Amino acid sequence: MKNLITRILSTPLDPASLHQVLDELNQSFDLTASCILSYNELDARKSNFTMSSLLRAHMTPQILGQAQSSEDDAQAYLALMQMPPQVFYTEHEALLAIGKENTDPSFIRKFCLTIGIVDRLASRLNNNGPWMDCLIIYTGTDAMTRRVSSDATLSLMTPIISGALTLGRYTQALRSKYNAVLGVLDGLGLGVFLIHPSGNVIEHNSEAQRILDLKDGLYLSSDKVLKASSYDKNAELNEIIKSALGCFIGEYQKKSRYVSITRPSKAYDYLISAKPLYDSLAELEENLMCAFVIVIDPSRKKSLSAEGLTLLGGLSQAESQIVNLMIKGLRPADVAQRRDVSINTIKTQLKGISRKLNCSSQSDLIRVAAATRIPIEEI
Repeated sequence: MKNLITRILSTPLDPASLHQVLDELNQSFDLTASCILSYNELDARKSNFTMSSLLRAHMTPQILGQAQSSEDDAQAYLALMQMPPQVFYTEHEALLAIGKENTDPSFIRKFCLTIGIVDRLASRLNNNGPWMDCLIIYTGTDAMTRRVSSDATLSLMTPIISGALTLGRYTQALRSKYNAVLGVLDGLGLGVFLIHPSGNVIEHNSEAQRILDLKDGLYLSSDKVLKASSYDKNAELNEIIKSALGCFIGEYQKKSRYVSITRPSKAYDYLISAKPLYDSLAELEENLMCAFVIVIDPSRKKSLSAEGLTLLGGLSQAESQIVNLMIKGLRPADVAQRRDVSINTIKTQLKGISRKLNCSSQSDLIRVAAATRIPIEEI
């Protein structure tokens, strides 16, 4: 039972595992099948179908579409909305409560009979605006129906599932709000991880995912914790994240907020910073508290361009092309060969570029290029 509860509580960060929770629920309580869905009382719309293995095995796209669009069991859901929450009722009991008879052989009832299901029980988990989340238990015998109706332990699981679904909606809302912000940070070449006080990563942007995909010194553990491959560096990483999160419990963040993470490939180290993020003004999410962790990959390709320099110095097309090659590390002789011109021509053009940008060396060009990047072009 402890493992089941732990798995339920992990679903807000891993919604895809919810169907596995239902399979484990069925096994723990000897159930035929189960399903979680949301029902909209305004337009009789059903969504978020999450099914256990028996239903998944028989639920074709055609049957699922019919189940989602069918209105023949809408009265049962409307009745459930009026019943006390987190208590299981048979479909017949819910309909009787509003003076309706369960007589018509609906599409869903016919489908259930074909796979050995004789009855359905449902518990209204919660109401969020017009949406109602409910847990449906499918039974294969009348005896199983009676057992589920009186099983106090199974009823204890409903508030836990309800809380996990509510937290999942909260997490999804965070993801939606952060998408635009994280997208801009992608363009800046910054990998960003938002880390909950529990230590779990609640969101990260595309650049962060690119860094993880490299499998070159940083990774996410199975429980969504950011880790470094090196034992010593992992301890340093944990320390700066812990220090950032400690601000929320009254601890002073230590002076060092940065750490470099070595990479097995021997590429430039990652540079990581961690700071507390507390959204007291609810600009992103009310009372949001997390560690804002930034990862910089110095080896990231296409991190510099000549666009900013071109605008800054009013460079010609030829000058812009030369600068673009120079900031990529090519020497003047290499630029001349690439452009199929003499070295003297390149030197003359570099004098003009130097005058326009007030740069006396290639390192100066790279420095100004880094300071004048136009990241929006990369998003």
